[in-house]
This record gives sequence, structure tokens and C-alpha cells, in this order.
Amino acid sequence: AQSPVTKDETVYLILNPDGSVKQQTVSDWLHCDSGLAGVEDTTCLTDVVNLKSDVVPSVSDGKITWDTQDTDVYYQGTADKTPPVTASVRWTLDGEEMTAEELAGKSGHVKLTISLQNNEKQTRTIGGEQRDVYTPFVALVAADLPREHFSGVAVPHGTVQTDSQNQLACAAAMPGMRATFDGLLTGRLKGLQDYFLDEVVIEADAEDFVMPTLLIAASTSLDELEEQLDVPDVDGEIGELRSGTQQLDDGAAQLAEAAGLLNGKMGEFASQYNAFDAGVDAALAGSA
Repeated sequence: AQSPVTKDETVYLILNPDGSVKQQTVSDWLHCDSGLAGVEDTTCLTDVVNLKSDVVPSVSDGKITWDTQDTDVYYQGTADKTPPVTASVRWTLDGEEMTAEELAGKSGHVKLTISLQNNEKQTRTIGGEQRDVYTPFVALVAADLPREHFSGVAVPHGTVQTDSQNQLACAAAMPGMRATFDGLLTGRLKGLQDYFLDEVVIEADAEDFVMPTLLIAASTSLDELEEQLDVPDVDGEIGELRSGTQQLDDGAAQLAEAAGLLNGKMGEFASQYNAFDAGVDAALAGSA
């Protein structure tokens, strides 16, 4: 009998300054101990490329069929499907909203608001009421602001680390969770509301504004998110699955640094998240 087939998928997005998607690349890893001969995989990807071997799959009617004795296949393609988590980026200068292009070269107090939208949800009846229940994504947001152009950087619910040239501002969020559990959490679980952020705000004083590098990573597992970003060879691992653009490698390295800076806060967040994870079913069942 054929061994079970497992699939791990990562979505990479290159965003426009307003957060809209400019390019979406998806990397998949299939594994089967007995080999992947005749294994059929459902996909919405186009321009599929095998990243690790010369095996060419058969692609037809939204399905990819592999014919190989290899136990692992790494492949990549492009997609236009709405990603699980999307972002909207807004800028203000001294309270006036404007685009990043309009901000270029200006000076004053800058506020950056990154609003995250969780696009994975189901409708359930809880306490006789229909409500949206969102998949619990943990999102890490990081912005690299050069000291030459930014000072007085502040991140509510986050942290800022500086060196001689750069300032890395980062924070964690859980988009959709506030709406999912609104009015349901009591007792020790009530404190989790503080972590149910749908947006991250970064403020700074700008001198001759330049567009900072903005990076976002999201996963349904906090442990997985930390592990993927903290491993020493994260840049190499991402390199194996990259689309061939240097932005992904550079972004992986900066996100790894951001994750390291958040270690203290992530420890606190992890303990709260464990309570959340254990109490989700109890909270929903108790309100049914």
C-alpha cells in the first residue's frame, strides 16, 4: 500500500506600496515515503516548475500528476487566487493621508497603518446567532526604517531595535480573532483580546522620506512561524523554494532578524496562545 502523501504550501507575495498584491508565487512540497509515482495533486497554479529535479509533471484540469520514485518533490507556480491573509497599507504625514509616492522626499510625523484581512472563515451558529469564525493566523509584521531618514520610531504592542544604520520595528497580530471571539471569552481567556490585533501601527518622525522595507509573515502555527524564521539557514531554505527574485531572499533574512528581536514578546505571546489554543473549543462549546 502506498504511504500517505503530505503537502506543505507557502505563499509568497510581493506587494505594492498600498498593500495590494503585485506578484503571488506559491511553493509546494510533496512527500511520500513510498515515492510519488502516480500521485495526483490538486492545484490552481500556472507556470509550474519542478525546483529540485528534472521530472516534468502532467498538468490538466487543475490537477498535477507526478511520475517519480522520489520521496520528495518541490515545485512552484504563480496564482491569482486571493491569499489567506491580505494587507492594506495607509500612510499619513502630520495627520494628512497620502500615498507613499506622495510622501517621497517630505519631512514630518509619519504614521504607517498595516491593516490585515483574514480571508479564511466559516459561518457557524453560536448561542443561536450566526457569526463568522476565522482560521487563527498569527502574523508577524516588520518594517526596516533607516536611521538617516527616521527617528523617534514607536510601535504600540510591538518592539523596536536599532543599530548604527537601521531601525527594525516589529509586532505580532491575529487578524479576524477579535471578531470570532467577540463577547465569548471570559475569565483567564479574556486577556487574549489584547493580542487579537487586526492592524499594526508604526509611527516615526521622517526627514526626506524614503519608502521603508515592509515585511509580513503569517502562519496558523506560532511555533511553525518562529521555527521558519529563526533557523540560521533560513535564507538558504527560502532560496531553495524562491521564485528567482532576490526580494524573497532579502525579505527572509530581515524577517528572521525581526523574529529574533521579538523573542521576549513571543515567549509571553506563546504562553497566552497556548491558553487560547486549548480554550477555543471550550469557549465555542460553552456559548453554543
